[in-house]
Amino acid sequence: MKYITKKTSETGKELQIVLDKIQRARQERNDFADKYCFTHYRMNSVHDIVGTICSCSGFEKEPDTKDWKNSGFEEKEYFPNLRSKIGKKIFNEIYEMTIITKKELNECVNYFGRTSHIGYNTDNDEYFGFVVLEEWKVNVPEDCQEVLTSEYNKMFKLN
Repeated sequence: MKYITKKTSETGKELQIVLDKIQRARQERNDFADKYCFTHYRMNSVHDIVGTICSCSGFEKEPDTKDWKNSGFEEKEYFPNLRSKIGKKIFNEIYEMTIITKKELNECVNYFGRTSHIGYNTDNDEYFGFVVLEEWKVNVPEDCQEVLTSEYNKMFKLN
């Protein structure tokens, strides 16, 4: 089921707060990757939209194994080595990053499911769009309007 809500509506304002937080969290991770010269990271995102970094890879050059250790996921994925002072500092940086849970996003539209999160679209100047499954039985806020898939796709330039 596809819905739209004006960006100026109460639901739109709540979504904007969470979406801004998601953007900031992703930027934090990108800045962290730039700082330590790697290009990829794996996140722990079972309950999160933007979760904790649990490994880093794609380093410009092999990282110092005094400060980084193999993560156990893949051969060239690393995690800070907690036996070194620098590794502990890097680890603390990771755990100070902003995390956005699925719950934060879902609650904007009164969905209280635990394992999934709503789909959302921001590619419209006036509206946010979001998608929920019918079986979730979401009591969608009154300032949201259900729309046909064709209308939704046109509004958010999909397909």
